Amino acid sequence: MKENLAIGPAGYPLLMWPILELFRSQFFAVLAILQSALYLFGAAWLVDELRKTRLAKASYLVAIFLAFNPTLALNTISVGYELPVVALKLISFAAFLRYVQRRKVLNLKIEVFIASVSFASNFYATKINCLSNHFFPLFWG
Repeated sequence: MKENLAIGPAGYPLLMWPILELFRSQFFAVLAILQSALYLFGAAWLVDELRKTRLAKASYLVAIFLAFNPTLALNTISVGYELPVVALKLISFAAFLRYVQRRKVLNLKIEVFIASVSFASNFYATKINCLSNHFFPLFWG
């Protein structure tokens, strides 16, 4: 029994705690709105960055998939650690695409910072995604 608890998402309740302290009576409504906004930002930014690449035609298909995926888009109002993890990965991928596109024009490091914070928050929320959180930055580098 103890082994199963070792990989649980212990970090996400700690990330929700400040929201609980600020909005006690409307906690679930505020959390659902924040999760939905985070997913919307991640999906919109990824599709916007995909539109600027050679995969512009595929960006519409990605947008439809992200908007109508019942596991992700329709799950934003329920409390769970899966959706913020996916939203933070979308933000990281969008930052990577922006960094790759702008590397030739400007050597901006804000994208690296955004992706690092997203991956760190993602790892803090759940340890299960640790493998992908380590391999994508190595691929980036």
